[in-house]
Parts: sequence; C-alpha cells; structure tokens
Amino acid sequence: MTTPEVGEGTGHARYTYRLRVSSTAHSALTAMARKAADAAIGATKQALLEMGRKHGRDVRLVHPTHTTMDCATCGARTKHALPLSERTYTCTACGAASPRDKNSARVMLARAGLNPAGIEGIRPSGAPLPEAA
Repeated sequence: MTTPEVGEGTGHARYTYRLRVSSTAHSALTAMARKAADAAIGATKQALLEMGRKHGRDVRLVHPTHTTMDCATCGARTKHALPLSERTYTCTACGAASPRDKNSARVMLARAGLNPAGIEGIRPSGAPLPEAA
C-alpha cells in the first residue's frame, strides 16, 4: 500500500510503502524457518557422527527433553520447569541437591548408558589417561 506524504517545504510528494504481511504468509515464513532450523540441526548431528567415526570416538545422541527436570540420582521428574534464574536443582523425591547444569549432564550421561561418576572431575577406576596433545 502506498501513502503519499508531502515533504516539508519541498513541494514534492514522498511515497512510503507499508508491507502488510497476512497471517497465512507469516505462518508460512515461520514454518519455513522451522524447517530450515531442523535441517541445520540434522546436518550438524550428521557431521558430529561422521567426525566421531573418522576419529574413532563413540558418539551417542541423547534426547534433551526434560534433562533439567529429571533427577540424576533417583530419576524422578519435577512437576514444573525450573526458571533459568534458579541455578540449583533440588529433587522433591529424594532431596538430592546439585548445580542445575551438572545434574542435567549426569542425566544425559545416564541416558547415554555411561557412568556419570566422572562428572566431578574424578576419573573412574580403569579410565585411560588423556593423551598429550
């Protein structure tokens, strides 16, 4: 839609354009953006798996849903999502308390079938030493 506006003191009309995006066009753009983001995530996962194969590493993809709501100690799920300002996770079932990010990391390790004992920087018995770079 064009709307004429008269410039001050110039005597010339200036036209501005207002683009009205309909709700169907907006939802189509949103769906396209979502599809593009999904494709980018899929490509990143494939690249990660390929790099793991190339370098002989074990890569396990873990579904991230509810990792900040599940307890790494007993597996119970809280009734509500924690706000980002709350940095300590406290289980309502068993009472275990730990930093939110470490609890989430332990949940992901457990879901991947790995031993989360080394999360605190303590090497589990029998773990190989890291190679020097």
